[in-house]
Amino acid sequence: MDGTTLIVSMILLIAVAFVVVVWAMASRYKKIRPTRWASSTAASTPAPAPTEDPASWLPGRCRRGSLLWPVIEHFQPMSTAVSQVEIDERDIPNKDNVKISAKGVGTYKIETTQESLHNAAAAFLGKSDDELARIVKNILQGHLRSIIVS
Repeated sequence: MDGTTLIVSMILLIAVAFVVVVWAMASRYKKIRPTRWASSTAASTPAPAPTEDPASWLPGRCRRGSLLWPVIEHFQPMSTAVSQVEIDERDIPNKDNVKISAKGVGTYKIETTQESLHNAAAAFLGKSDDELARIVKNILQGHLRSIIVS
């Protein structure tokens, strides 16, 4: 091989390497739509002990989009859209022991301040929108029952 062939080969090799690096970085960039946020955590982060407060160990960063390190960081999206759950409670005894039925709609949304996002990530990250709706529905049903009883 002469010098010209070697130079052309090196330039092609560098160009291919550059394209591969750009492609790898682009595939690791995660962009989130406006009604969602995401938390990224290190893969080596240990799971919390059952008695430990999850908010105290959560190292993730909540954001709208970012370049993630391959293998090192995991990415989990979380909805911040307004959602609703229907509540239909029947035969709830009030303070006079009269049975009451109540129907209602509860509206909920995860607040988008950084502290609220970290708290929500500690409590709800990894749960589907249906699981979140079920949890909120159970909380609202409990509050409705306590209001009717008092």
